[in-house]
Amino acid sequence: MKRKWIIPLTIGVAVLVGVLLMRGWPQPGATSAPPVSKALPILDQPSGAAVALPAVSGSSAPESDSERRRRFRDRIGASRDYFELIRHWLPAARAGDPEAEYSLFKALAYCQTSYRAFFTRRGESLTLSEGLQYATRRHLSLDIAQEVYDRCHALTPDAMAEFGNPAQWLDQSAAAGQPVAQAQIATQALLQKFLARSAAESGGSNPNEVDARLQNTDVSNLLNGALRSLDPDALFIIGEYYGIIAPGDADADINGPAWILVACQRGADCSSTSEWVKSACVYDPQCMSFVGYADRLRNMTGDDAWPAVQLRALELNEMLDAGRWDELGIGQPSAERP
Repeated sequence: MKRKWIIPLTIGVAVLVGVLLMRGWPQPGATSAPPVSKALPILDQPSGAAVALPAVSGSSAPESDSERRRRFRDRIGASRDYFELIRHWLPAARAGDPEAEYSLFKALAYCQTSYRAFFTRRGESLTLSEGLQYATRRHLSLDIAQEVYDRCHALTPDAMAEFGNPAQWLDQSAAAGQPVAQAQIATQALLQKFLARSAAESGGSNPNEVDARLQNTDVSNLLNGALRSLDPDALFIIGEYYGIIAPGDADADINGPAWILVACQRGADCSSTSEWVKSACVYDPQCMSFVGYADRLRNMTGDDAWPAVQLRALELNEMLDAGRWDELGIGQPSAERP
């Protein structure tokens, strides 16, 4: 049966909803990319290891925006102590560095949602032992629970208050043109509308608090900025939330996974230890046994649809390399989509 590509594949939706509900916190250009449509096959990609960083030592060439974003991303992925990482980046974020601002948002939002999920029960904090026992009873991944504890347990309420509001760091980063932040803000705004509309259509009340800061978001402009940056992490978000970006697309079950495949081919961390795989596997520890991102995507889409997903990914890569933005249908009002 064909699945509806409406809600994101992972529990990343929980992070977005968590940001939508953040209240009471203290106040604290496009880059070029090499063509990939002819360089990468559309068949399965070998994976299991993160994409290697570009070699910069011994070179006088300045670090590009995309290289710098990847360096920040990989530092977050490798860190087991977000308290020290955030403290290290805080001065740069306060000075207006958009990469530091986005990284603070990502680390703070991760701990605010993930630590609460594993180590808070009925409003009370749990010890490591209690949290692992609680995870065992709920059949959650103990490896992920341990990682969340290691990364976040030093972020006490006082420390979180000192480091500022994650939503504000995200807003500042997006305003400065950070493409992943732009994609995050756009999907938050679309998700808020989607949840409100779903509640209205069901005849019930919307249990989610409305975030006024998202009410007048220029979603099209933000998605355009994210798309034209060719940043693989921004493209990944477009794929993950494709169902609410293009709700009228009859081929969303093909196009959503194809955008994720494109992002993986262009350098997003889609290894078996990547954050999106960990998020998807919280409630199913066995799912981390997939060989790589192609194997996992094929399992999600089904063998029958997989060839169409691969073909669509090739088409998307060709359009991205050629700068045929209008043909992609991203960042346009629904009435203007091809």
